Amino acid sequence: MTLSNSDSATITFDMPKNAVTLTANWTVYNPGGGSSSSDDDDNDYTPPTTTEKHPDGSTTTTTTTGGTKTETTKRPDGSKEVVKTDKNGTITTTATDKNGNQTETIRKPDGSSHTTITIPIPTALPAPPASPAVAGWRVQ
Repeated sequence: MTLSNSDSATITFDMPKNAVTLTANWTVYNPGGGSSSSDDDDNDYTPPTTTEKHPDGSTTTTTTTGGTKTETTKRPDGSKEVVKTDKNGTITTTATDKNGNQTETIRKPDGSSHTTITIPIPTALPAPPASPAVAGWRVQ
C-alpha cells in the first residue's frame, strides 16, 4: 500500500481487498520549545468543547470526556447550572444561584435520586439595624 503524502495532514490511499491497520505517530508543534509524540502521556489534552449562546444571554458549554458529558450553563445574573451525565446513566445536576446557594441532585438509572442543598453561612453577621425595637442579633 502506498500513502499519497506521508507529510500531509490528510492521508489518502487505495483500499486493498484485505483489512488495513493504519498507525499514526505525530509530533505536537510547541513554539515554546520541546515536543511530544503519540507515545507520550499528554496531560495537556483538551476534550472537544462546544459553546452555545442563548437569546437570554446565557451560555452553555458542552464537553465530553471518557463517556461523561458535562453541560455548563452560565447566566448573566451570575448563576450557573452544571449537568453531568455519566456513561452509566447517572445524571448529576448542580445549580448555584448568584448568592452561592447550591442544589445538587443525583439521579441514578434505577430511578432513585438524592438532593443536597448547600447555603453558605456568612463569615460575619451584618451590624444590627439601628432601630430601638431591635436590641441586636440573636443566633440560635
